[in-house]
Amino acid sequence: MTGNNVPSPDERERAQQALDMRMAGVTWARIAERLLYADESGARHAAMRLLDRTDFALATEYRDTEGERLSRLLVAVWPAAVRGDLAAVESARKLIESRVRLFGLALPTKVEVSTPVSHEEWAAQAAALMAEIGGTEPCPAIAPADADDWAGTPGD
Repeated sequence: MTGNNVPSPDERERAQQALDMRMAGVTWARIAERLLYADESGARHAAMRLLDRTDFALATEYRDTEGERLSRLLVAVWPAAVRGDLAAVESARKLIESRVRLFGLALPTKVEVSTPVSHEEWAAQAAALMAEIGGTEPCPAIAPADADDWAGTPGD
């Protein structure tokens, strides 16, 4: 690497070769071996960094290529999946899930954020629950201890 995280021409060429080989269907392990990366993650990271720096058209081409591969695999397992072969059903499910992620088809997950209860509300709810499960009397709400006044050990 040259200064400021700019890849040298040789590193960029090797990353381009890794990306080209991957688009042709070569495994990351074989790419690493062939292009002398330490391991498959090195080859994958180099290709992904190049892809991140490359124009949108190449990224789209790469995504389409991967999508086509997933489609071919799905076509191969589909007949067995619809016949009820559970291993093929699981493979089909994973392939569909991969396509959904690849093309960003999943709907966003709805998350609800609630306002936390106050110490007083929490104490009142806790006291009511204790009374419900057999406590003799509801506990009075206790104000939270001041951290500066505490001199005990953890758990006190």
